[in-house]
Amino acid sequence: MAVRHLVGLDVGTRFVKAIQLTEDGGRYTVTNFGIVEIQQPRTAGDAILEIFDSRKFKTKRVVASVSGRSVYVRYVNMPQMNDEEIVNAAKYELGKYIPVEVDEVIHDVQKLANIESSGTQAEPEMRVLLVAARRSFVDDQVAAIEAAGLQPVILDVDAFALGNAYELGGHINPQAIVPGRLVALADIGASKTSVHIMDETGPYFTREIYKGGDDFTGAIAARTGLESHDAEALKRDVSAGKAGDGGGGGGPEAIVVLEKEDEAKFKPEPEPEDLEASGMPIVVVENEEGERLRDSSGDAPRMAESVAGVTDDLCHDIQISIDYFENQHDKKVHELLLTGGGSAMPGLTEALEHLLQRPVHVWDPVQHIAVDMPEDAQNQLKAAAPQCAIALGLASRIRKD
Repeated sequence: MAVRHLVGLDVGTRFVKAIQLTEDGGRYTVTNFGIVEIQQPRTAGDAILEIFDSRKFKTKRVVASVSGRSVYVRYVNMPQMNDEEIVNAAKYELGKYIPVEVDEVIHDVQKLANIESSGTQAEPEMRVLLVAARRSFVDDQVAAIEAAGLQPVILDVDAFALGNAYELGGHINPQAIVPGRLVALADIGASKTSVHIMDETGPYFTREIYKGGDDFTGAIAARTGLESHDAEALKRDVSAGKAGDGGGGGGPEAIVVLEKEDEAKFKPEPEPEDLEASGMPIVVVENEEGERLRDSSGDAPRMAESVAGVTDDLCHDIQISIDYFENQHDKKVHELLLTGGGSAMPGLTEALEHLLQRPVHVWDPVQHIAVDMPEDAQNQLKAAAPQCAIALGLASRIRKD
């Protein structure tokens, strides 16, 4: 059997991520990875070209995704029918649930399960997934991929890519998924958070919350008085707990985090809290001359305080989503798994655990998957693992390709 390759291409608001998954005799291996930030004046197309030029993927066949307000996902009940009848009925049924004309969208339908009959049902029903996206939006996505010289073979939806990444981990390591155990996957991106509830049989609920990493950045900027690009750098550095790979975005000042061996060289003014005892990184502002000025808002406890309002809002929106699902389906979600760049925000996991009263973990989607690629790509993948779930889930379509 021939070795096959497929690239999952996740074009986000802030970053483009690409993972190459290779299938050889039923074994799946991550064989390449790249991540590039989209920074003005560069476009997402520029970032895609940079990844494929620098990483030398073995295929130009890619699976990409769509999401946002131009994408509509609905779980509905329909009378039981065969596959051909479902396709014919989907267009009519979809018109009841989307705010645009059906002719303006590209749509698909999938049967999920039959519903057990009850005394109140006039006829047997089945649970069906309806998905639609504005045709113009899809055309733009496809055009951007083709302009980079790539071949789009499938266009998926972010939330379902999350589910496919989770399923891939269970396929490789069956102990990773407990039968009958419902999990909520929450991918916290720059502009939105995708919530996807599923078990080993498939999806039950999908929702997009329009809060994400940019809201955290805005709260930090408002609290500290920093420009947006410096607030973004500060957020990343403190979330990572170490020096970041970017400065202040080209301005006269740069946000830096001091490594432990450097802290003794910089003596901040006395603070009410003992930063040394707290174990939190010391964050400073460095000007053009390299002079370091203490930024007392930069340690992780104060970071959590500055974004507390956004954290509370996001946590409550996730809670509302889970509560709604549980009330509608009379099922319990056992665990929340966080992915995306925003999943590392200080205090977020603890706030969610306190509110939801169930385990919450930052999820590494590649933890069960073999990796075979150059050291620099491995290091990049390790550092960005929580951001890779959607790209991995897109690449996992190789199982059905």
